[in-house]
Amino acid sequence: MVNFEIYFDGACEPINPGGYMGYGFLVFKDGEFLKSGSYYEDKSPSNTNNVAEYKACLEALYFLEEYITLENINNYDINVFGDSMLVIKQMQGVWKINSGFYKIFAEKTKNKVENFQTIKFQWIPREQNKDADEMSKRELKSRGIEETKWK
Repeated sequence: MVNFEIYFDGACEPINPGGYMGYGFLVFKDGEFLKSGSYYEDKSPSNTNNVAEYKACLEALYFLEEYITLENINNYDINVFGDSMLVIKQMQGVWKINSGFYKIFAEKTKNKVENFQTIKFQWIPREQNKDADEMSKRELKSRGIEETKWK
């Protein structure tokens, strides 16, 4: 049995909605670091923190789906951790996916989740998600985007 852990986070700065987005993830396999990614999207009216959170989670899931296929891994568990109550509760099926810019990404994530045999979502406090938080802000910081809410 292979155990995967995903940590994800997203940010929209200096305003939400409509700011610049940064998002990122980390993936661990049996407790060992496997992959990380950080992404940036230019200012757009449809950018929000929730969109960034979902995009981070999706990028991790895209990577892991390809990795599991290429490595021919048949017996695995995936635990997804994030500090976005919205993403976690919606992917657990506790909260409905309503309207908003995030909706299309929530539905894509839900569809992607169905491709995995065992996947669980768990909310963690921001303090336990520091590495993913850093990944989400890396691209923003490198472009000099103001750190309005993260100080």
